[in-house]
Amino acid sequence: MSKVGNNPIMATVNGKLGDIVVYRRVRGKLIMCKPPKKRDVLTPSQEERKERFLEAVAYAKAQLANETSKAEYTSGITPRLTSAYLVALTDYLRAPEIKDLDVSQYNGAIGDVLEMKVSDDFKVVSVQVEIRDAAKALIERGDAVLREASNSKWSYTTTKPNVALVGTTITIRAKDKADNTTVLEKVL
Repeated sequence: MSKVGNNPIMATVNGKLGDIVVYRRVRGKLIMCKPPKKRDVLTPSQEERKERFLEAVAYAKAQLANETSKAEYTSGITPRLTSAYLVALTDYLRAPEIKDLDVSQYNGAIGDVLEMKVSDDFKVVSVQVEIRDAAKALIERGDAVLREASNSKWSYTTTKPNVALVGTTITIRAKDKADNTTVLEKVL
């Protein structure tokens, strides 16, 4: 791939030159490269990715049609994501990430605190906590709360006692604005 510098003759060039060279503008710079080769048949994995991308495009367009959502996604513009459309598209394609679940303060008593670190490329909308005993019976379920002065630290305060901690399963479900959900389970 070649990069063309400050050349007045090449300033307005773009497109394909025969079947040999393609000129493209990427972030304001003119780049010269070989033409892309289009495959006749896509693999199942490629078909799946293509379908997911088309869903992301439809989602981003729908979000920008709504003024409230458009304003929200506009607030996520960064040097890398240069438009609300790109922010919405990326949000659809990437699920939230649960980076940490701290159960050190959980002893099975009412008022114990579970802390977790959950992040997303745009915004985490909700984090739900579910606690089940060793027999998989539901002990409690509820929403974690975003801690003030943080955009990735969440906490959940237990409301019911759990007398047998061994085998207890704690499940965290994090959801973003695009309705992507990530699940993490931890067995004590």
